[in-house]
Amino acid sequence: MKKTLRLAVGVAGFVGLSLAGSVLSSSVPVVTPGVIAGALAQSPPPQIALPAPRAQRGIVDDPVAKRHRPKLRTVRTRFDALIESVASHHEVEPALVKAIVQAESSFNPNAVSRAGARGLMQVLPETASIFSVENLLDPQQNLQAGVQYLKHLIELFDGNVTMAVAAYNAGPSRVRRHRGVPPYNETRNYLTKVMGLRVAYADQLQDS
Repeated sequence: MKKTLRLAVGVAGFVGLSLAGSVLSSSVPVVTPGVIAGALAQSPPPQIALPAPRAQRGIVDDPVAKRHRPKLRTVRTRFDALIESVASHHEVEPALVKAIVQAESSFNPNAVSRAGARGLMQVLPETASIFSVENLLDPQQNLQAGVQYLKHLIELFDGNVTMAVAAYNAGPSRVRRHRGVPPYNETRNYLTKVMGLRVAYADQLQDS
């Protein structure tokens, strides 16, 4: 478990985009950035709207993402439609979300870390409570909490995806303290993996 607010990745078998779409109509509430800020930080984050995606299935325009194209194993999973549906619903890149899911839990919906982070996006229970999510081992609920937290981080760092991914791993306070990616091997390796997978999955989504 990383030394921060981490998001647990939970995966249950949702097959097909139509199923994912119906799941989104559930009663899991959407928490605004202002409410998140009050729970996660002492000072509110900048209220910056996330830019609308230029492509329907994810954008890869970050310089770090373009530099990191390692030979990483990409997979197609039973959660792909659900990941794309939840991510698109919250205007977050599906390819980025899928990359984080793979890095965090390897698509294991029952993954639990020693620190208590759970599910697909390895979400901590205290983070989940901010989004009124109770069952982190349920893939849809886990993704709802994880994607909303990721969106909060992207907004917090003025749309800088690199900083947001580093904060997902090391925590926003450490990213602020170092005014960039913290000098931790774990965080830098994590960032390289996620950004490489982000590129690969964006290409995969465009080809599908």
